[in-house]
Amino acid sequence: APACLACVAGGSLAAGLAGLVIVWRSGPATYSLTALWHALKLGLPTVPHSAALTGVVAGLVVIAERRLDAAATAQVILTLGAGATMLIGAVNNAWAPLIFSTVKERRLAVLDETSRAITYLMAAVVVAVALGSSVLVHLAAPATFDRAQMIPAVAIAALAAIPSVPYFASSHLLLVHAQTGWLALTTPTAFAGAMALGWWLTGQWGIVGIGVAYAAAWLLLGVLTTLAQRTAGEDKWWPKPHLLALAAVAVAAVAGAWLPTDLPGVALRAALAAALALPLLWRTYRLVRGKR
Repeated sequence: APACLACVAGGSLAAGLAGLVIVWRSGPATYSLTALWHALKLGLPTVPHSAALTGVVAGLVVIAERRLDAAATAQVILTLGAGATMLIGAVNNAWAPLIFSTVKERRLAVLDETSRAITYLMAAVVVAVALGSSVLVHLAAPATFDRAQMIPAVAIAALAAIPSVPYFASSHLLLVHAQTGWLALTTPTAFAGAMALGWWLTGQWGIVGIGVAYAAAWLLLGVLTTLAQRTAGEDKWWPKPHLLALAAVAVAAVAGAWLPTDLPGVALRAALAAALALPLLWRTYRLVRGKR
């Protein structure tokens, strides 16, 4: 454990130092109390927001330990199920600057176009994770773990990537309009709701409740952040229902949770994943190329 924590701390320190070097080399520094005040006004509300966002997984692991004595099982479930959500976090590093740099007159149109493409891409990843949950769990979890319960938990947790799209999109608009104070309210509220739900569901469904609570956390984030954005911002954006993507992930989650995990079952899962994911990827490709 100390070695693991040292590696985590070292990685974070290296990333922070690299960021400072990039900032230092970007140009001469300017000093202004007014600029500092505006920066603090924009940045300080993101502290509780970031703490709550990163605390979702840790909180659910603690709940699994307290309720089920299954912290390690929950950690594996959330590591696998959160894969798609982590991917959109990486995509967001390119998405956010695009939205921030777009002129006001085009901002909502660009947000619509990009969020549509990202939704279909995330849906394809969710399909792969949900239907591949049996293989992923067998690769990641030792035989002493309750793999039969972990598989549906991973399939359900993967759904979190879909509501994460409107969450990130709405966060962009709140940041553009310097309304980050809303994030200090919405994200801790979603965190508290997910923790309460996780505590209750683990008593009802066991470790599967952890997967459901994780997906619910991102659903709450998506809903609350979108409502905040529509309340506070000048640009009022509403996510569009992408029915093909929603239908595909719903089928994948149900099938991933309940299909057999023997060899014929794995083959069926793979065939269904290809049938669902390939049209989604093709749709993503067409949207990126500017075709509908």
